[in-house]
Formats: sequence, C-alpha cells, structure tokens
Amino acid sequence: MKQLPMQFSFNMDIVGEQSQKTYKGKFTYEMPTIGIKQQIANSSYDRRMQSDNFDPEYHEVMDICDNLKYCLKECPDWFKKSDYGLHIKDEAPLIEISDQITKFTLKRESLRNE
Repeated sequence: MKQLPMQFSFNMDIVGEQSQKTYKGKFTYEMPTIGIKQQIANSSYDRRMQSDNFDPEYHEVMDICDNLKYCLKECPDWFKKSDYGLHIKDEAPLIEISDQITKFTLKRESLRNE
C-alpha cells in the first residue's frame, strides 16, 4: 500500500479585499485523524445548535474555521490570535488557505489512485 503524505506546508502573502491589510506567513496543515474529525463535527454541531443564524454561507465559513483550528499544526501568530480566522475582516486569507488544502487533498487522491 502506498504511503500518502499526511501534512504539507505553504506560504501565504495576500492582501485583504476589505481592509487592504497584508496577510502573510507559513502554514502547516495535517490531515485529520478520526478523533480530530469527531472533534470538528462536535464543534460544528454545538455552534449550529447555539446559533440563530441560518445563513448557509455563515456556517460554511465557520466549518472552515473549525477545521483549521484542529488541523493547522503551524500558522502565524496573527492567525492564532484571530481564533483561526474567526476575527478577521477579510475572507481572502480563508479562501487562500482553503484552496491550498483542496489542492493538497486532490493531490493525495490522485496519488491514491495511481
């Protein structure tokens, strides 16, 4: 059986669409274990049960932040202090991080299918 990479690192240097602030730093993402997936699901469920906001986009962004909170093994201090993206004004950093994770996940799947 082929050994697939479980983590990857990438650098980000992007300007926020609203604040015009530059967000930069190194990130290391690790694929979630079964236990981490359960923690993410529990966090998502708790948030949904406590929220009066039924906007699907809101919950999608919150799900991304939950995932990053548990799966980022390295990230800049500004990102940790923002509660893993919850308290920044711009969506651009979250979109960039999500895009990087998606690329990594697709690459893992293509390696699995070789």
